[in-house]
Amino acid sequence: MISGGLLSFSRFFPVRGGWAPIGLLLCLAILPPAADFSFAADLLVVSASEQLALADLLFDRAEYDAAVVEYRRFRHFFGDHPRAAYADFRTGLSLFLDREVEKALPLFESLAVDDKDRTWNLEALLMVSRCLAALGRTDQAVGVLTERLAATTDSDAADRIRYQISWLYLEAGPILDVPAVDRAAAALDAISRDGRERYRVDDLTESLRDLRNDPDAFLLSGKNPTLAGALALFPGAGYLYCGRYHDALMSFLFIGGLAVAAYECFTDDLEAMGAVIGLVGCGFYAGSVYGSVSAAHKDNRARSREFLDRLRELRVDALPTVEGDGAVVRVRLPF
Repeated sequence: MISGGLLSFSRFFPVRGGWAPIGLLLCLAILPPAADFSFAADLLVVSASEQLALADLLFDRAEYDAAVVEYRRFRHFFGDHPRAAYADFRTGLSLFLDREVEKALPLFESLAVDDKDRTWNLEALLMVSRCLAALGRTDQAVGVLTERLAATTDSDAADRIRYQISWLYLEAGPILDVPAVDRAAAALDAISRDGRERYRVDDLTESLRDLRNDPDAFLLSGKNPTLAGALALFPGAGYLYCGRYHDALMSFLFIGGLAVAAYECFTDDLEAMGAVIGLVGCGFYAGSVYGSVSAAHKDNRARSREFLDRLRELRVDALPTVEGDGAVVRVRLPF
């Protein structure tokens, strides 16, 4: 625009008489088209529902880092929206599934004590326990839930908390042991009559009972690492105890062969060569003992993981868990 009319124009372009209108027309001719001034028509207005739908789409596609950005954008522009707490929860969930557990934990902790939207208090608390368990702080996770359990008067909420506690015990360590099974069973037994059917408690407790009492189940027939190491003092016996027959045979032949070779060298007054062969043999011997102990642990972990995988098929109303290099997700979110 040209402000000031002809008087301002003539200040820069001195014209007289009828030349002023002609000069004005020439000036307007070299200006950009009027359409370029209508930039406001090109602005995109995004509603709260559209912004949230974009974030949810990225979440469903497992693009968790991008989903975090969009959820936070929603929270920034629509902070007073009724679904702001939902966006906060999904932000924490995206961080959790992206293995940013330490960043997700404060978000869930704030939601768990936020009284503005009680819809997400319990969900957030359960995720707090998941985060603590993922960080190796299972005792603290159970303590947080136990504290809330003592203060709640809602039977449904109490059942969810007890159910979550039972799974925390079951998934606490790399190897499922007797104390963990007993604690999980006790938490399940405390679930109300209505909750037992909802959470398939009878099926779970039966599986745990079989695991606890069946002499063929891994809990009672698992390998003893200490015994495996002791047996390995005789080359190959530790591997044989763990069912690794090929390794047992190779260990026996290799270590036995080196021992015989070292003995022959010392007998023939080849002390230097005998010492070298004996040193190599001692290294393999120590490796055989360590390998036998490790084999016992690996066997127990594999059988424990196999049992938990079967047990998870009975799981309902589950929250996300992070295992190994990925995440396993079964989520029920209230809307």
